[in-house]
Amino acid sequence: MLDGLPVDGVTRALVGQKLGEIELNLRGLGGRPPDGGELGHTAATDNLKEIEELMGRNLRVASRLLDNILKEEGLGTAQRLACLHLKLEVAMATGPLQDGLAAANQAYHLATSEPDIPAKALFQACLDAGNVHRTLGLLEEARQYYSQAQDVATHMDPEDKDAGVLAEIHRGILLLASGQLGTAIQDVFTPLLGQEMGLYNRGVLLQHLGNTYRSAADWGPAKDHLRESVAIATQMGDEVQAASRYGDLGNVYRSEGRTAEALLEQEKQYSFALKRGDLSSLCTACFNKGFTFYSMKPAPDYQQALVYLSLQLLLARRLGDPGLQGKALNCLGKVYTGMQQPDRAVELFKQTIQLAQSTGNLAGEGMAYGNLGTAYRDLGQYEDAIVNHQKYLENADSREDVGGVAIMQRELALDYLFKKDYDMAETSIRDAVVTLERIRNKLGPEDSSRIAHNEKNQVDAYNILQHILVLQGNSQHALVMAEKGRGRALADLMSAKVKQTAEQQPPEISSIEDIANLAAEVQTTIVFYSVVIEQHPYNVSERWVYCWVVNPEGHGEVGFTKTQLNMEEGQLERGDLDEGYYNTLLRSMRSLSLEESAQSHDSDKETSDSDDTSDEEDDPERVLALKVKPPPSSQQTREHRWETQLQADYDILIKPIEEFLPTSAGGEAAAKITVIPHSFLFSVPFCALVDGEGVYLVRKYAISIAPSIQVLQLSHQLLQAHRRSRPQASVLAVGNPVPDPSHRLPPLKEAGREAEMVYRGLGEGGVCLTGMEATRDGVRERMPHHAVLHFAAHASHTDYHIQASNASRATGNYSMPGYIVLSKSHEDCGGVLTAEEIRSLDLSAHMVVLSCCNTGLGTVTGDGVLGMYRSFLAAGAANVVVTLWRIPDRKTRRLMKHFYSSYKTSGDAAQAMRDAMLCMLGNRRTAA
Repeated sequence: MLDGLPVDGVTRALVGQKLGEIELNLRGLGGRPPDGGELGHTAATDNLKEIEELMGRNLRVASRLLDNILKEEGLGTAQRLACLHLKLEVAMATGPLQDGLAAANQAYHLATSEPDIPAKALFQACLDAGNVHRTLGLLEEARQYYSQAQDVATHMDPEDKDAGVLAEIHRGILLLASGQLGTAIQDVFTPLLGQEMGLYNRGVLLQHLGNTYRSAADWGPAKDHLRESVAIATQMGDEVQAASRYGDLGNVYRSEGRTAEALLEQEKQYSFALKRGDLSSLCTACFNKGFTFYSMKPAPDYQQALVYLSLQLLLARRLGDPGLQGKALNCLGKVYTGMQQPDRAVELFKQTIQLAQSTGNLAGEGMAYGNLGTAYRDLGQYEDAIVNHQKYLENADSREDVGGVAIMQRELALDYLFKKDYDMAETSIRDAVVTLERIRNKLGPEDSSRIAHNEKNQVDAYNILQHILVLQGNSQHALVMAEKGRGRALADLMSAKVKQTAEQQPPEISSIEDIANLAAEVQTTIVFYSVVIEQHPYNVSERWVYCWVVNPEGHGEVGFTKTQLNMEEGQLERGDLDEGYYNTLLRSMRSLSLEESAQSHDSDKETSDSDDTSDEEDDPERVLALKVKPPPSSQQTREHRWETQLQADYDILIKPIEEFLPTSAGGEAAAKITVIPHSFLFSVPFCALVDGEGVYLVRKYAISIAPSIQVLQLSHQLLQAHRRSRPQASVLAVGNPVPDPSHRLPPLKEAGREAEMVYRGLGEGGVCLTGMEATRDGVRERMPHHAVLHFAAHASHTDYHIQASNASRATGNYSMPGYIVLSKSHEDCGGVLTAEEIRSLDLSAHMVVLSCCNTGLGTVTGDGVLGMYRSFLAAGAANVVVTLWRIPDRKTRRLMKHFYSSYKTSGDAAQAMRDAMLCMLGNRRTAA
């Protein structure tokens, strides 16, 4: 059986191992019922009730018992029909499907040939026959049986009115199988929502309507309906239906790009199916999990995808289910396309098309044509690619499959790009952007869904569009398009705060003029980066840093450069500029400062036992935002490597745009620069970049960071509104809370002093909470009432709750992570203030300073960094000061003294941080 799998030996062995686990479980289920007893010699109806209950736990034993009852002589017609109905359900779950077809045909013949058959029994026989024929791809026969079931329902007693509803639901299911997505939604499912019906039918309706909305890329309603259907199944105690709906809900999460959550839901379906011996549901769960592993961003798990999809193919063959076989072959082909094995993929897609055509699966046929087109493109056969992609585009459009339309528009853009037909490429990718925006508008209010959709679907479209526009010499419009793909979900959250606080509709950044006007209004030079993957034929790609510079006095003129990454030999010697490179940089810079406080290695904020607070006796410093600490003489080799990396960064990121940057006066009032990073560039310590003469960038400019230009504008609007409503800089200073002992965190003695120093520095009207007074509830209650929030405490940028092992492997977790550790408010309080809780507040803070470790870290997305700072911006704060790594306790207090001294005068966080950095650099013991 394994020899026929289209996979390599390693994957085949892994599949065999999984299959062995399934077989072992099935053998265990093949014994006696769980309670150890067989059915007694009671009435057949009583026995059937017991068997129906047993089917939720052990399908193998239930099947054997049903066979025994069906052999009994003298079994009444009604009992036999009821028994055949259960036999069909078991056969459809355990296979082969032909056994289910035989049971359905026998029941239908009995129900239509015997006199005085109850209408309810005849209805069930017709419905069962329709279900089996639909599953086998015999759609015309299924239509006839469903039609007969509807006729029977119209003549049933009023008390059986749910039969008519159930018949109509199955008419909608058949429309879906025929590829008529819009008709199913508009003519069947949506009208049914307004009708009265029993809980079971409502659950079935909501499940199928949710799945239909997922197919239409309308993921907001899809989640709502599926969650309600799960709740109904749970209320009814129906574990079988609940497990199936968990899997469907996971599929919506996968479509959105939330693969971590998808795996959690799909695992529920897989585990329950395995427990009861339900091979059909197990087959479906294998497909769901395999497709999710394939869909992970940025790196699919092809090995796990091949394992689960191969397992699905084996189980589908065992069941005799052509539809599930086709899904497996199609997705296996997608995996091989991703693994750059297009020849292998082409053969699998051709098999899929044949299966889909033989079973009338219009949707499956269209998808296979689309995937075949992509494989042809990888082979350099662009005309064949366009023909097949166009087939799927027309197929998806006719079925109102909006998601399929967007995918094909993107694929056609790549076809034309590789053909060097740039006009058609631009037209196609613009169409994709518009379609994806339609999908986004129907996602619903969930922040994680908007981020996930952007990461999974929109990021790549905007990447391709930037590439095409730059190829055509239209770099200015490329900047506008790059901005449209940034920080959208965060901007949505902040826009709501602007409407609430400033009582005005925030304008949207939609043109070069908008960007230039903002730069002039804020009086900052905007430096916008985009890490673009330029795709070329035969799976060749190049990474470039595109950079635009917009000056406040530039009158709409925009400087543009592009620098290729990892190509020049000299650049490679300086270190690859990517995630791994910056991880090395961070490790290097951390190690330089950690040696100073090795005794506090268990702390997430470095501590010092020294009570000395004199500036004159500073050791070599590690500053909060600059993160520069000159190493002792014994670390000269490491110092050289570190400085070389910072100079390499400068050469790649700053040197190409020097001609567009404002002239540096080098004085106290430096020109302002707002950097809009992208991808791994969020980890770059821009202030610490060093030019060829050894001058730090912070000596030339006051530098701030924003995830997008729109977010910069919203932050500016919020700051103006907060200054009007709360003109005095009253501070809430929190320092050295006492963590719950379970956290095993050391005290931060200097953090308490830091909070007191900040409180005294900003004058009266504030609050200072330290030690046991810095309780979770007390801090949270006071946060909305102060203009400056300062936290000197333990914190983390990760989730407070640990994810399940399977989900932790996924990349699609877009929750808002992070927390601050405070003192307990009461005995049952853990003392943890999470990012999600912060996000729910209404803040009017001009500035938040997170003088904690790692508060600038998190998952990097097109929406920016998903970390602690994001929760404060979403709650209404205008500016946030964060750190990228561990910071020394006493040294941070020193930096904060300089920072707040400047901030009290200027009210400008970026300028104040520059002043503080220059003070640290100017000290004879801290100059770098």
